[in-house]
Amino acid sequence: RAASAAAALASSNVNSLGDWTTQTADPGDLWRALGPEVVELMAAAGDREAQYSWGYRLLLDADEAGGFGGDADALGASGRSPLGDEGMALLEKSAGQGHAHASIALGQVHLARKEHEQAVAWFRKAAEAGLPTAMFNFGVCLDMGQGVAVDYPAAAEWFRRAAEAGDGMAADTLCHMYKTGRGVTRSKRRAMQCLRKAAENGYVTSCYSLAGHIYADEPY
Repeated sequence: RAASAAAALASSNVNSLGDWTTQTADPGDLWRALGPEVVELMAAAGDREAQYSWGYRLLLDADEAGGFGGDADALGASGRSPLGDEGMALLEKSAGQGHAHASIALGQVHLARKEHEQAVAWFRKAAEAGLPTAMFNFGVCLDMGQGVAVDYPAAAEWFRRAAEAGDGMAADTLCHMYKTGRGVTRSKRRAMQCLRKAAENGYVTSCYSLAGHIYADEPY
């Protein structure tokens, strides 16, 4: 077990400085490699990767017990429960040690529970740490006024940052903002640049849209 733990942590590239690029994004990596008993013990000992992994697992279990099927896209949707509260406490400890993916998971839980102010605070924390998905989520909050005042220019800026960091959905959203002039100066040229960026970043919807422009022999 000790050798397996060392290998799993090495593959996770644990970084004590809180750099999200060297943190484990998939919370299941650790428990699949080591088993739940070991991960639970590591979390209790204060390991932030294990706290993220085990806290996420507990929230999934709480959702499944609450009839939500353990759907990661609706993490925390079952509401509060002792099991879910235990999971949240572990995620908060992990985020407190600089784990950006734990921060965005906390934001997702609060969003699912319609606790928008708490959600935006955690998304902002992860966004400021440089996590592209969090930049996009924080931008959505600003764009829709979820937990924060509507601020279209600020939303566009966060979408731009996320797109530059490789988030295809952020680039696609920015494309639509340039088409309509929401928060930015309306520009067909910039909209098409963003559409192409979204396609390059692998966002499938944008790939189809870009292909349509090419097929129609429109400039892109």
